[in-house]
Order: sequence, then structure tokens, then C-alpha cells
Amino acid sequence: MSDAPERPSLRLGYGYQTWTTAVHLERALRRRAHVSVTGPGHPTERNEHDASGPLLWVESGVPWVPDAEALTQTGAAAWLIDTHRGFRWRAQLARAFDLVFTAQRPAAERLRASGLHAEWLPLAAPRELCGPGADLAARPYDVGFVGQAPAGSFRAELLDDLRRRGVSVAPTPGHMDPPDMMELYRSARVVVNVPLADDLNMRSFEGPGARALLVTEPVPGLGDVLPTGSYVAVEQRDVERWTAAVIDALHDSGAQARADAAYEHVISQHTYDARAAIVVDRLSSIRSTVDPARARAALAVAWARWGRADQIRALALPWPVALQRRADAVAWSAATAVVRASRRFRPQSRRASPASR
Repeated sequence: MSDAPERPSLRLGYGYQTWTTAVHLERALRRRAHVSVTGPGHPTERNEHDASGPLLWVESGVPWVPDAEALTQTGAAAWLIDTHRGFRWRAQLARAFDLVFTAQRPAAERLRASGLHAEWLPLAAPRELCGPGADLAARPYDVGFVGQAPAGSFRAELLDDLRRRGVSVAPTPGHMDPPDMMELYRSARVVVNVPLADDLNMRSFEGPGARALLVTEPVPGLGDVLPTGSYVAVEQRDVERWTAAVIDALHDSGAQARADAAYEHVISQHTYDARAAIVVDRLSSIRSTVDPARARAALAVAWARWGRADQIRALALPWPVALQRRADAVAWSAATAVVRASRRFRPQSRRASPASR
């Protein structure tokens, strides 16, 4: 008989997208636990066993949350990814869960201050997609960037200025799934990271995970996840300053050593396997503490934000609360339609990619 400890069981819920955080986390979780997956859009049925154990819901670009009964059966946690793009409604949604992880450190601090059980769980790099690649001097491109860069944005202006200065930028053919993106980063000496909203994003780990030198803004938490001196921080969002920082990085005689240090640290400390170990540990002691009525009220806030009045009706909320949330849903739906319509008249981004990048 084997003396190996029994693998724990847990439920993982998320809306499927090929590039979303939970895809990488799921793969890592399966290396140490029995995982049952639920949520819309998953391409195949791949559950290892009947749904059991605590639930972790991970935010993705697909607007979906589990029902209140799924959250309150055996305890539930959430991993909120995009608090930098809308904290208030996510903070209300957090009340549906016994434990909340946030990808951004300031969000965890704010949630704890409000009395919730919250913990900072940064994003990471997928272990199976990381790799050292060629030494920097042998790489074909100076700069790699994958993300939104619509005409007129700071990102687009920076990349255009780099090209004008003779810096070669790796071409992006459009949307890139993670394997292709990581190969692109391995083809570049420098990965440029201009966050959307002061966020510690996936690129902060993926660039070093491809052993490229990261040039980035000094966002909250960056110094906690990467060794001092292993990246280049640009304090001001100014095109000339950023261009100069990138060019200096390309001519830095210590660039290889800096990239090596960041790579080794990410591989040892900041892969999704490291995050999975924390998730399994925390969920092993989680207990259901949220009243189902409170969970339903919190879930209604998310459905309202996504304009889904039909889902709010299914929650059986007290009439005044239901009426307010349905009104919120109508308002958000109208606002979203206006934003989408305005985008149709804007110049298209030359680099299509996931919205949160």
C-alpha cells in the first residue's frame, strides 16, 4: 500500500477562455488535487470525479458566477483578478465568499479593512510555458509586447517611437494564445510592460518567465515578487523617458544577469504551481460561513454589473432589492451598449489581445 497522502478534492468554477488565468491555475491544481470544473464555455467534459469539496471561483472575461447553493454547500473562495478596473462592485460580490484572493495587493488590503477575509494572491507564469530561450544577444528582436495598443494610446505612441529610433519590435499577427505569446517573448531581449491601471499584471511574470528583461512601471507589489535590480522601472509615463529606458536596457552590459535573476526567481516562486499550493492549503481549512441570503444578494451585484436582469430574477431576492438590482442591470446594459457603439467608430488596435492586458 502507498504511504502517499490522499489527494484533496475541490471544485473550480470559471468562464472558459483560452488565455484566462484559471486555465493555467486549473492545470497546476490537477497536479496536486482532484479537480471538478464547472462554468460556461469549457470545450470538453474533463472532470475527474463527482463535484465535491470546497469551491474556488476565478474571475475571467466571461460574465458568470455560480449559484448561491454551490457557494454555501462546503465553503467557497474567489480569486478576483481585475479589481483595478472596478473595485466597488467586486467588493460587494466578495461578500458571497468565505475567503477572497485578489491579484492586486491594494485590493486585498481594502477588503480586509472592510472586515472580509481577504488575501493577496498575485498572478503568475505558467510553468509549462516558461523556458530560458536563447541568450539575449542571440534573440532576433529588441522588444516584445502583447496587449492592447489602440491608436492614440500611450502604448501605441511608445511602440511607434521605439520603431522610429531603430528599435526592432516583434510583430504580433493579432490575438495570441499563451504558447505563442511566450514564444514571442522568448524572441525579444526586452519585454515592455505598460499596465492598464497601476496593476501587477500577467506580463510582469511572463516576461521574466521567458528570460527577457522586463521594463515596467513600478506598480504596487512588484518589488515583492521580483528581486531588486532584476527589472527596469520607469517612474513616469512619458514616451521619451520610456524610450530612453528601453534603449538603455538594450545596451546594458548587465542585462543578461538581470534577466537570469528574474527568470530563476519566477520559476522557483511565481508559477501557477506555487499559487495552486496556496489555494489547496487555504481551501483545506475553509468552512461555509456565508448565509445563503447574503450570498444571493452579493451575486446579484455581479449580475447587475453584467446587465443580466434574467439572472437576478432567478435569485429570489426580497422585492425591493430585486427591483434595485434589475434597475442597475438595465442601466449597465445601456451603458455597455453605448461603449460598444463608440468603439466601432474608433481606429482599431493593431494588436488584438485579451481585454485585461
